[in-house]
Amino acid sequence: MSAQPFRLVQPLARLLHSTLLQCIDQVQCSFHPNEIDGLYTYAYMDHVAHTEVCDALAKRFAAVHQRGDIVLSSDGLLFPLRLARRGINAVQHFPNTNAALEAAKTEVEKAALRDLLRLSNDDLSSKDVMALWSFAITLSQWDMVEEVLRHFPLQQNISLQDDREYRDLVLWACQTTHTSVPGQGNAGAVSSAGREVHHAQRFLTDVLGVESVVTRCKEAAVVGAASASSSTARSGDVITEMRRFEDRDADALALIAVAATLRKRCGITAEFPVAEGEWARWFGTPSSSSSAFPAAAASTHAGAGKEGGWLSSGGSTSLRVAGGSSSLSVWARRLLFLYDAAVPAYVRASLAPGLVSDLQYHYRYCDVHVAALFFLTVLPLFCRNNPDVDLRAHMRYYHNQVVDEMFWTASPAMNASAASSVSSTTPGKRGMWTANALAGGEEEPAAAALASSSTATSFFVPVDTAMNVLIGEACLMDEGTPIVPAHVPAIEAMLCKVLAHLRTHMNGASRRMDGTSPASLPLPLWGVWNPAQSSHLAVVLSRLMKAASLPGGNAASLYPRLDSLVAEGLEMLRRLLDVRVLQERGTASMLTTLLTACHEVVEALGGAAYEAQLRALVLEHTMHGFSRDGLKAVAQTALQRSHGDSDVKQAQTLEFVRQLEAAQLLLPKRNWI
Repeated sequence: MSAQPFRLVQPLARLLHSTLLQCIDQVQCSFHPNEIDGLYTYAYMDHVAHTEVCDALAKRFAAVHQRGDIVLSSDGLLFPLRLARRGINAVQHFPNTNAALEAAKTEVEKAALRDLLRLSNDDLSSKDVMALWSFAITLSQWDMVEEVLRHFPLQQNISLQDDREYRDLVLWACQTTHTSVPGQGNAGAVSSAGREVHHAQRFLTDVLGVESVVTRCKEAAVVGAASASSSTARSGDVITEMRRFEDRDADALALIAVAATLRKRCGITAEFPVAEGEWARWFGTPSSSSSAFPAAAASTHAGAGKEGGWLSSGGSTSLRVAGGSSSLSVWARRLLFLYDAAVPAYVRASLAPGLVSDLQYHYRYCDVHVAALFFLTVLPLFCRNNPDVDLRAHMRYYHNQVVDEMFWTASPAMNASAASSVSSTTPGKRGMWTANALAGGEEEPAAAALASSSTATSFFVPVDTAMNVLIGEACLMDEGTPIVPAHVPAIEAMLCKVLAHLRTHMNGASRRMDGTSPASLPLPLWGVWNPAQSSHLAVVLSRLMKAASLPGGNAASLYPRLDSLVAEGLEMLRRLLDVRVLQERGTASMLTTLLTACHEVVEALGGAAYEAQLRALVLEHTMHGFSRDGLKAVAQTALQRSHGDSDVKQAQTLEFVRQLEAAQLLLPKRNWI
């Protein structure tokens, strides 16, 4: 609910709570998909009685179970089999405030399992089998998993699953984050009781079998590579050929995920499951990659031809397909697999084009709020939980590649003389600013002038796409380093697009703020601009201002246009983030972002006085969408920035933090994995 306006949070929470209870009470046979979606939304609310819904679900499951009916169709379960994983996952995302709520969540999970066991194991379809595997992998306790495996012949029929189904199963097993205690639910296994073991390890070793997984993944990778290679020799259906390449990349990713999981979870660090010679045969030789970082390796593979290996993206085909990740979070998890120590650098380089294609797709079509949530919240969480991988730096590389493609392909064609001038002064394929960014060098004046005068003023992408790329650019900047001058033309182009969009829809508003009309901005503006985007734009401008203010941050003097765009953006934010507008349309996520990630913008919009107004809004609305983690982040940031303040200001900050800590105690706890 952090994305909902303050005035709507509690009414919506009460409405959804009562609606869910009514649906649970009245359901006769099965929950509707919309009701499962509502349960998932409810899981992330912090101001509702989750225990009450858990108890209602457990009672409904118990009432159905008492009838003792055998269900012949997977759609006849209370949680239909195709929705069971999502339903259980929603309950697992309920808060973990206390032992009573944790017990209630576990009871719902067990009740859903008992309901599932009413399903006859005769005539299960292929989709049913995959849904059962998905449900089993989602379960949080290993004894529940074993109960599913005992009731349904899943292990016995693994060999009957086709390659795509088996690949999905392996990826699910590698990605699961649940842990359990060996011997839980099994009195005979007490040798290592008390030590948690990852479910990923138990699925690979105890259920699927490491040898079988490795053998089948290798076979699929070889067959997929051969099929994709043979398709380049035929001029058949383009869609079919694209699917072959998608399967090839997915099969390679499954093998990589297995290798990374075996090393990380099972402690297998030798050449098993994939020897160096096999990696080289499929993806190219180590000598073909001149750098452990993909930049050099990717360019090498681009011209490697048949020497690049069966699975190398530098083969004879010109097709480039996406890797198929469904969200930015899934994409980042795949990056964690690729950059595991078990995976050679040239393997990453070979799969880089698919990753770039996927990231570009997400930038183009992802909701702005979802993209901001990923970069501001999820990415730091991934980095904190995976300290052995410099995820931010690796994402920066692929981000640079995406902006390089979008920046050049979206702009009008350059004339021959201009193109010749650029190619003679900059290295790389169309990589004027990216090549310089990766090398840490400066643009040549001719290239800089060309980019600033033409492409930066003619960048045709949707506003949401420009916002997504700007957020990525800002959040992936190296901390403590100035803006790389070679990046400025693309930043200018996207910022110009966003500000032009705002300028068009803000022109009809009066510029007088008379103290009684927070809606001095025209109402049609809110139909094309989500208020939360104002805080996202503030993040971008704040990061740009901070980078430009660092020693050596001379981008503003080299590119005065960027300086003027930032100034124009601040003037717009002065109205968009006025306290009266925030009171009417503000959200908890907006205030959290402004007080934790936008210090430079807050200073520019009013300094200490404006910050005090924002803090007052936080205290007024602590129960209107804020989470415990959000309030904690605001408190920590306030303490960090109070160093060096006067005694009076420090006392005010301490009182603010004290009130936030008191409010945190009224909000539920959550563990984010």
